[in-house]
Amino acid sequence: AIDANGYVWIKDPGRPWADLRLDLCAQPSRSESECPPETLVTGTFTRTAVDEWGATDTGQTWTAVGGVAADYSVSGGTGRHSLPAVNSSRGTVVPSTTADVDVMVDWTLPDTPAGDFHYVYAAARFADTTHAYLSRVRVSTAGVMQLSLRKLNVTETQIGTAVTLPFIFIPGSFYTLRFQIR
Repeated sequence: AIDANGYVWIKDPGRPWADLRLDLCAQPSRSESECPPETLVTGTFTRTAVDEWGATDTGQTWTAVGGVAADYSVSGGTGRHSLPAVNSSRGTVVPSTTADVDVMVDWTLPDTPAGDFHYVYAAARFADTTHAYLSRVRVSTAGVMQLSLRKLNVTETQIGTAVTLPFIFIPGSFYTLRFQIR
């Protein structure tokens, strides 16, 4: 279970001798975030780009995961993933030189989901599209948001208990998702 501070200790089946502390943080506002960023990789998206995200402010190249080039763009201070169909997924990753990471993502959706859930992920220890740790926000058609921790090892498995967030999704509002592994 994830406690009120957002911490969960787990055993990594691949390293049974090692405990992993996974820190989760979700805040309803960028301006009042209690999730301060680390600065090894930053992206403020102050440029305009079509068919890609280009490079981060710190020089790493964003790599698109899924879809076609036209599904990725940068403008108005945001990097965007366009999802052309139901059950489609898009992502962008940057290389990490360490297994211990602190990922913070400001995200929004233009509309409340209709017909099914929308999912927003932050990944850590991303090896490829079938191997990573994930923090996931599930947004329901009623705007209810649920946070969970997941392990992707070919199939996606939830770790611990999901937590319903104490605020409702508002279309166009930004939310901060922070995911740490140490």
